[in-house]
Amino acid sequence: MGSSQSSVQDVINSLKYGNPKNKLNITTRIWELSRFETERRTLVNNQYIVPLLIEAMKSDNNDETKQYAARAIWNLSTDSQNKIDLVVKYEVIEPLFDIIKNGPEGGKLFACKAVQILSVNPGNRKIFMEKYDIVNMIIFMLKSGDIEQKSFAAGTVINLTNSSGNSDYIPTQAKEAFVNAGVIPLLLENFFYPKSSYFRDCLLNFTFPETAYHNILISLDTPKICSEYLLSNPDDILSIFILANLTGKNEASKYKVSTDGLLKVSSIAQTILLEQNQSNKILIAVLIETLKDGSTNRKGLVFVLCPLVILSINSENQKILANDKLIESLKYGLKLKGLDDENRLRILYILGQLVFVKSSHEYFKRNNGIKLLESIMNSNEFSPEIKGNASGILFSLNE
Repeated sequence: MGSSQSSVQDVINSLKYGNPKNKLNITTRIWELSRFETERRTLVNNQYIVPLLIEAMKSDNNDETKQYAARAIWNLSTDSQNKIDLVVKYEVIEPLFDIIKNGPEGGKLFACKAVQILSVNPGNRKIFMEKYDIVNMIIFMLKSGDIEQKSFAAGTVINLTNSSGNSDYIPTQAKEAFVNAGVIPLLLENFFYPKSSYFRDCLLNFTFPETAYHNILISLDTPKICSEYLLSNPDDILSIFILANLTGKNEASKYKVSTDGLLKVSSIAQTILLEQNQSNKILIAVLIETLKDGSTNRKGLVFVLCPLVILSINSENQKILANDKLIESLKYGLKLKGLDDENRLRILYILGQLVFVKSSHEYFKRNNGIKLLESIMNSNEFSPEIKGNASGILFSLNE
């Protein structure tokens, strides 16, 4: 390899040969050098290297040359000081845009990755938003790029809509610009992409701290999309936080990542209320799956009772809710010390609806349900209203 100075000088000496083959060789050599962390500052500090790469991206007719130029810029962008120099001093953004719009497929991905990593720098974000047509470029990437290119476009939006540490930069203005350009539906189209969390992470940015975009997200069925994703990815905290924020509880700011299902239960419960759809099988399935682990604590159970009351009114929902684990959770709730009468009555109401389903009726009788109801009726701890509801369920079970 030789020293970086001699290697760079070799590249400069080669510039006098202007045929396309030598341009490809020179660009390839720069890319090879840029792969080494120790070489990156030297390359950018040299006044000839980055301009050569820019020229290759903008005007060279050889697709392979363009590709290696974009790859070299991406490598150089990983250095923290280079991020500033490449944007401020060399103005590489427009050439990268050229590659993204019109360049070879092999170069487009690296140009997208370079734009994303350059937007990490707090000082660059204001330049991106004020000097370049970054919003429309992102929309272009999300509409026409392949899935990997779209992922890095979403990553760029994450950076530009986050607080940057730069007092002159206002991320809310960036959010408004992206929303007005139609970014949210494009992010939702790729919500289920398994190899990148950028799409979900980006959507989360639009749910807090402002609530200005909640109506848009809700109108596009975001709660339902999150719930469906949670069926196969039950521990995806980004989906859980999006749900929590959209339902107005803002659990994302109140809780750490929860292992007992509380945050998820709260999110799903509030989403069911928000949807007001008594036949939403996806939400019911997520709710039941959440309760199946048996770890839902008292607070989590309380969160879930209101939507369950609403859902249990519908006869079709009763069949879906006739789940052994759900009934065990409700029985557990009835026995909780300190549970207020209002929530205990909710549990009894739900059980009263579910015992009309044959499978639940038989399960409840087989698993000490009658004994539990009799203990409530014979106890001095419960109000007459609670005892009366327990008596009504017992009557139904004995019919």
